[in-house]
Amino acid sequence: MNTEKCIWMESGSVEYQLCPLKQNCDLCDFHKEMIRGSRTHSPQTKASVISLRAPHTSTIQFTPGLQYLPGHFWYKRVADGRIRLGIDSFLWQLFASIKNVVTPENKTILVEDQCLCWLVLDGGIIYLKSPVPGKTVLSNTLFYNQPIEDSHLYLSPEPELWLVEMEITEAIKLGYLSKEEYLTQTNLDCVKFNKLIHSETDSQQFPPAQKSLLNKAEFSKYLRTVSNNLAFIC
Repeated sequence: MNTEKCIWMESGSVEYQLCPLKQNCDLCDFHKEMIRGSRTHSPQTKASVISLRAPHTSTIQFTPGLQYLPGHFWYKRVADGRIRLGIDSFLWQLFASIKNVVTPENKTILVEDQCLCWLVLDGGIIYLKSPVPGKTVLSNTLFYNQPIEDSHLYLSPEPELWLVEMEITEAIKLGYLSKEEYLTQTNLDCVKFNKLIHSETDSQQFPPAQKSLLNKAEFSKYLRTVSNNLAFIC
């Protein structure tokens, strides 16, 4: 019998649920119900607010050697037909309450927009989709099977925070943003977030708070928009 814990059990969202599909959540009916919010096994699934860190432009990085994609993802070529995928410091700031990263098993074949990994936060799970198709070959040992105690990962060099390494077909054309395009979009996304947590008058008079309680439904809409529909909260 498979005794691997479901990601929803690992996050504390349900008291007991095992995974018979080797964390292939896209094929799991239970996972789909949880995403839709139709299951209410614990008070956490009913929570309407989540604690987030407001992103600030002073900590936004643009690292040479990384190719930034729309939606705050990046990739780095590490060998012929092989890349590493990660998310940028903007998203790591939002997810400062992260407790764990769950990645798929090695040799998992992913199609574009299929689940890349899960970020377990204090009060929710972030569901990341892959911006490119490929086959996973490595997961970052920084996150592997251990709780995360550092709430300032967004200050770490971005190349150290890759999530998975993938084999891709060379025929796949991966576009990327220029430095100016990336910084302009990220600054706009910071402004949009501040408007969620402050009135227009407040945002002109006060700097954004480091931690903010935000309505989960409103944040869900925001996250889908800024991530180019590659990140969801549930």
